Amino acid sequence: MVQKFVANLFLVIIANLLVKPYWVFGVDRVVQNTVGTDAYGLYYALFNLSLLPTMLLDAGLNQYNNNTLAKHPDRASSMFSHIFPAKLGLMLLYIIIVLVLGISKGFKFSSEESILLIILGLNQVFAFFILYVRTHFTGLHLFKTDTFFSVLDKTLMILFCSVLLYTNMFGPISVTKFASAQLFAYIITALLGLIILIPYIKPFKFGIDKQMLKEVFRNSYPFALLAVMMALYNRADVVMLETMHPQGDTQAGIYAKCYRLLDAFNMLAVLAAGLLMPMFARMIKQREDIKPLVQTAFIALVIPASVAVCFCLFQIQPLLDLLYHSNFGETERAVFVPVILCIIPMAMNYIFGSLLTAAHHIKILNIISFFAIIINLVGNYIFIPKYGAIGTGYVALVTQIMAVLGSIYFCWRKLDVKISTDIITKYMVLIILIGGSLYGLIYINVCIGLSFLFVGMCSALLMYLLKLVQPREWLEVFKHLKS
Repeated sequence: MVQKFVANLFLVIIANLLVKPYWVFGVDRVVQNTVGTDAYGLYYALFNLSLLPTMLLDAGLNQYNNNTLAKHPDRASSMFSHIFPAKLGLMLLYIIIVLVLGISKGFKFSSEESILLIILGLNQVFAFFILYVRTHFTGLHLFKTDTFFSVLDKTLMILFCSVLLYTNMFGPISVTKFASAQLFAYIITALLGLIILIPYIKPFKFGIDKQMLKEVFRNSYPFALLAVMMALYNRADVVMLETMHPQGDTQAGIYAKCYRLLDAFNMLAVLAAGLLMPMFARMIKQREDIKPLVQTAFIALVIPASVAVCFCLFQIQPLLDLLYHSNFGETERAVFVPVILCIIPMAMNYIFGSLLTAAHHIKILNIISFFAIIINLVGNYIFIPKYGAIGTGYVALVTQIMAVLGSIYFCWRKLDVKISTDIITKYMVLIILIGGSLYGLIYINVCIGLSFLFVGMCSALLMYLLKLVQPREWLEVFKHLKS
């Protein structure tokens, strides 16, 4: 199972590295540079606002469906037949809530803000439907099919948005046109995913089985509650920043610029978590030893994430100058530091949070998330008025650290799972050596491109010398890729 995880993780990361970095840096970044910090700040705040009620689009059904199919693949047809109609009802309820949120912010129905918020809401509807379709692929262990759909929507977005950016076919780019291009990409991906899924769920007959839905919602409501609370402590801060600070749009725009690299990492880490959860679930059901998979996931996720953080922290100014047109001052650099540090605890949480989910310790995750919300909301309420995006960044870092410490503690207490001292020691040695190398590169004034190449090769060499990766294991990985 370890080799299977690494093989599929390798495949999904390669596929996404070919697409999603270009989306983040070649499209999304260019749009922000083109429309300006304030306009993009409004878009980013409304985007995060549209994320807050997305628990209605999921209601825990995606995680429940994924977990159930991983253990009982023969139930695919009956699960889809009864969950899909419920999904449609939840989509309608979500759109109503989004409209209510717009009205509560004082938007008029004909205003640009309302139109943008509705489009962003529809984007979430189709994005979550695509995730629902993909839970069938991962639950049934159709990982290569899932890999294809993990990049299809962004590939289409790149094509559509490139037309907006680099041609005058639809006039100057705006955040509303940007959101609309994403919507068309989501619709096409959702329809194609449904077409490919049909052979695996036949025969199906739509209907509301009240008894089954009652069972599903009874089992899935903890997942739904977890989704709500995670959305609150991960996304409410930007909405608070845009609302509470006197220069809300500008501060949200600055935060978005600094958050972009974190978003890029999350796109890959979420995919890894999507592979881990069904694998953990099946291994737990079959009473297999999960510790080797946890150790491998730590090496595959946390170590590269930590190396990336080191590189970003030692190359802040060159990196930001490379990404954006405007000159960055002390404020932007001060925001960037805590935001980029969030990558490390988030990478850990994708591992240990997935394990707790697969082991059905949802109540524990909900308790952890509840305290994370308190820390995040109270911290932002105190620090946003005075410190703006800087305060939001440090509150986010503290929140992520507390959340992952809780997950690690309960994985150890409930499942007797922890990272070995040997791996932790090698991890610390590697990070210290990489940090020292980066300091030396700055001292001799090496350009950012050569520094990136050097750190990449140096990290790979150190992982080999420290025996964190073995050539024999990679041969097994490539065998799984061929199969």
